[in-house]
Amino acid sequence: MLEVALVTCARLPDLDPDDRLLLEPLAALDCRVTAVVWDDPAVDWGRFHLSVIRSTWDYTDRRDTFVDWARSVPRLLNSS
Repeated sequence: MLEVALVTCARLPDLDPDDRLLLEPLAALDCRVTAVVWDDPAVDWGRFHLSVIRSTWDYTDRRDTFVDWARSVPRLLNSS
């Protein structure tokens, strides 16, 4: 089973309603999907086979921190 992180922000920890539409199709593809807040220091990004940027709307307030985070995450996909 593939572990997929849908990356969001603290304001939307349970994902944006549009992002929730991905849950069922990904589950049908045998993916275990987890909504993950991008700046949560407790997250082990290495455990995910793929991390997909979705609703990280607060990144503009801390652009440099976000860019550093993005560079550190293995197998990161920007879905836009």
